[in-house]
Amino acid sequence: MELNAIENKVLNDLKIKQEETFVKIENGHVIELNLSDKGLPVFPKELVALEKLEKINLSKNKLWNFPLELTQFKHLKEVTISNNKLWELPSEVAEIPSLRVLDLKENELWKLPNSIGRLEKLEVLELGGNPLQELADEVGNLAQLNTLDISTTKLWRLPDTLGKLKSLKRLDLSNNQFKEAPSVIEELSSLEELNLSKNQLWELPDWLENLVKLKTLEASDNKIWGLVDNLKKLTKLSNINLKGNKILNLPNWAKAITKN
Repeated sequence: MELNAIENKVLNDLKIKQEETFVKIENGHVIELNLSDKGLPVFPKELVALEKLEKINLSKNKLWNFPLELTQFKHLKEVTISNNKLWELPSEVAEIPSLRVLDLKENELWKLPNSIGRLEKLEVLELGGNPLQELADEVGNLAQLNTLDISTTKLWRLPDTLGKLKSLKRLDLSNNQFKEAPSVIEELSSLEELNLSKNQLWELPDWLENLVKLKTLEASDNKIWGLVDNLKKLTKLSNINLKGNKILNLPNWAKAITKN
């Protein structure tokens, strides 16, 4: 597909190869752009001319600041800006109303702006590998969110508002400081995958039996000494990982679905 003259000049000026690995073109416009691992210290402002852009990958660069230029893309659905040096997420992130995927893994973020809750269409929020000390209450307003990764942070509690995430199917809390599974998880009625590995849990709570759609439970590398029998009520649970705990004997029902 031939690119329109303005966008063609932008890519040529920035020496971006028009190959499928880097660029996807539709109806004469760039809709996907991969600028991963380019050593970028700042966002190239010329890119705002790509007015139909839907997806951009800025991972593995040297960005210290979240590019405010991204708010000018009115069709932007997916932003990957993992493995950079971001220390703050600006409140202006809420000005990307079409955003569905926001990948911020492996940065230096320690908190989120309250405005994060205004991303009404957001479905995937990846925050793993940041030194987050708390999660903004407003995350609970993300009604369309189906995937939340808050692994490898400094979190030890979750806000009560998280229980409003009725569309959430995947929650990753692995490699954190939790001494017990946050009770707010019980309210996540659509949850299918729960990762509690590498925390400091002594037991799995009775209320897990209320997560009737749960298919996968990861709870390896904790201090769990026993398994509550009411988990066998979870008829859709087909995969459970309890390696690296203190459990001596598993009940027969658990052996059939436990990872070796």
